[in-house]
Amino acid sequence: MKDPKLEYTYQYVEETGLLSGVPSALEKYFDYEAFARDLFLEGYSEYEGHVFADY
Repeated sequence: MKDPKLEYTYQYVEETGLLSGVPSALEKYFDYEAFARDLFLEGYSEYEGHVFADY
C-alpha cells in the first residue's frame, strides 16, 4: 500500500519547485520522509488517502 502523505510530499516538492535551485547530486539526499512528517504536523491532514490543507 502506498503512503498518501509521502506521495503528496513528492508532488508538493515538485510542484512548488522546492529543490529547483539544488544541484541534482544533492537532491537525492533530501529526506522526503522527514519533510512529510513536518508538513503534516503543521498545515496538512490526511484522511482515507486524501490530503487536506488545514486552513
